[in-house]
Order: sequence, then structure tokens, then C-alpha cells
Amino acid sequence: MLCVFQDSLQPSGDKCLQIEHCRVLRFRYREAQRSILLYELRLRDTSTGKTRSQWVTGVIYANQKRAEQLYRELKRSALLHEIPDGRQTLGPVCYIPDMQMLVQVFPLDRYLDTLPRILNRPTPELEALLLTELNPGNWRLKHWDIEPTRYRPFLSVTLCCSVVAENTTSGELCSKRFYLKLYRDASGQHTYELLRRLQATATQQQYPFETVRPVGYIADLRALVLAEASGQSLEQILVNAKGITRAMRQTARAMVALHQSDLLDGQPRTRELALARARRAASFIQWACPSQGQKAFEILKELEKKLEAVDVCPTHLDFKADHIFIHGDQTVFIDLDSFGVGDPVFDPATLLVRLRAMQDLLPVSPSTIDKATQVFVDEYFSRVPDSWCKRLPVNLALASLKVALYYVQHQEPDWRYRVSVMLERAATSLSTGTLSHVVTQSRCVSGSVRMHS
Repeated sequence: MLCVFQDSLQPSGDKCLQIEHCRVLRFRYREAQRSILLYELRLRDTSTGKTRSQWVTGVIYANQKRAEQLYRELKRSALLHEIPDGRQTLGPVCYIPDMQMLVQVFPLDRYLDTLPRILNRPTPELEALLLTELNPGNWRLKHWDIEPTRYRPFLSVTLCCSVVAENTTSGELCSKRFYLKLYRDASGQHTYELLRRLQATATQQQYPFETVRPVGYIADLRALVLAEASGQSLEQILVNAKGITRAMRQTARAMVALHQSDLLDGQPRTRELALARARRAASFIQWACPSQGQKAFEILKELEKKLEAVDVCPTHLDFKADHIFIHGDQTVFIDLDSFGVGDPVFDPATLLVRLRAMQDLLPVSPSTIDKATQVFVDEYFSRVPDSWCKRLPVNLALASLKVALYYVQHQEPDWRYRVSVMLERAATSLSTGTLSHVVTQSRCVSGSVRMHS
């Protein structure tokens, strides 16, 4: 695709830019509908030699006329004129006839049409909301910087917002950071209301965890505004390899408290829904990586046999090390868009599988991961019913299938090999019930609740 983009995408205005590199960051596929591919380009300014990254989305529709039709509509759209000049590197939209592909250059996204309105300055309503978060007094916005941190084409974008305000009476300067999440629909309002209820209940019940604080929701922008999470992410703690034992024990205790709380909110994640998602994952893996298709469906068949319908509990459903922050004695959970009720064991299983996968993506040693997983498993399963431990292997398999799908969608280096390893781990969990590929010694493996060895 590098040559295709070099031929098809032109610099915006009088910019002197060359496309030097291209890689796939993520893709989604809906059979008989469309494929969405998110690319990251490296651009070089030939006048200065500086480089920068640029997101570009390519969409191919099953209806061969759809891409060209949308291209013509976008070219006439007022949305193109709302993008600030300083945010345009390449022409915002193009059509590649040979591939019948519609190409949108971020920040253009026809579903996230409110994004251009806040890139240079917040809207009056957003500005007023942010200023209320500062110290008491009269404040005016002095500096506004906003940078995207995560982008899911056609769905949502997360932006880090740094604000500097000046007190109009004393001249004092105050800086603060927020996060904005813009959605294609009203999903952010649901998340905002959910976070408010979770935070209020957690505070009232004095749970050893809290959720990231919701600042507000602006319906006109379809924007959820969040305070910056306090503390240090568990991911960074593991990278630094300091304070691991304390952090993992604290995480385990907080997760147990969540699962045993009365926060029965959100959508139910039933056995049938879990299997439906596993089925879609296996189908996607088979389509993208045919050599692993048979293994994926063998795992699915075993999941259908062994996954039980259980009493549901509050569940995060998307736990990973960068969604957990340690702040003193308190644990902070972020990114709760998936929050619901389901089998609580899926949460520790997801975290354990993703901890093991961190070795492939970040500078974390295997010994660090071994220590972290062992401490977590021992602490978590010493505080929950024995039956939860017995369900861990099947949930590890379910989580492993989910991470294998992640590797396919995100096209990480050596992704085919990583998919095969993840599927092999899932198969091992299902066939033997052992946790040896996750942790060598734990209460689940060698203690009073011994698993098969």
C-alpha cells in the first residue's frame, strides 16, 4: 500500500511532504458488507527533515459503487472545510479506483463529524465545563492543546486535552489534563451515567477501588469528558519492574471487591453471548489466517462443551495493565465502555493472558511477568469461592481466543506466529486444565484447589 498511497495522496496546500512508510494498525471485516483498514503513515517534511505520523483509513465495500458514491458526497460536504489548516497534512479524502477504496485522512471521519470543531479550541460549552474543574475563582482559557491517543475508525476517538487557564483576578496560572472521548452515537452518555453511578456506589460503600471520574457529557459533541486517572498504570509499574508484589496484590483485592460488589449495572454477558463472540473471532481468524482456522474452530467446539452458565457478577470485561492505575492504597479502573455483568472469572483470565502477551509488545522481562502473575493468582483466588478457580482454564481459553483476534486485527509484527502461540495456549487450557503456560506455581496449580498437572 505504500506505493498506492504515494501515488494517490497529495500534500495539503503548499506543504512539502513525502510518505516514507506505511503499516496496518487495525482492520475490521464484516462479511458481505465492508472492510475497514486503519493505516499509520510516516510523513517527512522535505523542507525541514522532520517526520510525523498520520492515520489514514481505507474502506472497501461489498457494493462496488458505494465507495465512489461516498467519495463524491464527502467532496461536497461542509465537513471538509471545518478541518483546521494546521491539522491537515494530506488531502482529506480520495478514491482509489483500482481498489474501489474510499480513503479518509484523519481527522476526517464521516461518523465523527464533531471532531474538527474542537481541534483548535473547545466549544463554549466544553470550555465552561473544563474551567469549572479548576480551583475556585474566575478563570479564562489561555492555552489549549489536544492530541489524539486512540482512534477506532467510524466508532470513536480518544483525545488528551491539556489546558492552561489564567485567573482573571490574581493572574495565577493553572494547568490540568483531561481526556475526551468522542463517539459516533450517544454511547458516551450511557458510559457517563454508568461511571457516575459506579463512582457514587464505590465511594459510599468504601470499596478499595474507584473508577475514573466523569467530568461531564456534551450531547452536542457526543463527547464524554473524563478527569485524568490518578496514580501510575499497572503497565508502567511492570515496565519499571518496581513495586510489583504490592501492585499485583492490590489489583487482585480491588478486582475481588468489584466482583463481589452490588454494582449490577450494564449489559449482561451471558454464556450465549460469550460463545457468539468466540464464534465471530474464530471465523475472523479463519478468514485472515487460514492455516489457523481449524485450530480456532476446534477451540470453539471445546468452549461450547465446557463453558458453563453461571451466576453473574459485576465485570469490567476489558481488563489489561493499562486500564488499571495504582494510587496509594486505592486502585483506579478506567475504560469501562464494556462494563456489564457476567462470569467474573473472565476478568482475571483476561488480565493474565494479556500480561503474558505484554512480553511480545513491551520491554518487560519474562521473570517480571512470572512474578506478577503468580502474586495475582495467589491473592485473587485466595479470596473467592473454589468454584471460580475451577473455571479459570476455560476462561483463559476464551481470553486467549480474544487476544489471538487482537493480533490478527492489529497486524503486530510476527502476528501469524503469535496467533498460533495464543491458540495453542487456549487449546492447552481446555485439554488439560493446567495453568502452566500462565503461571508455574499458585494456589490453583499446587494448593488446596489443585488443577490437573
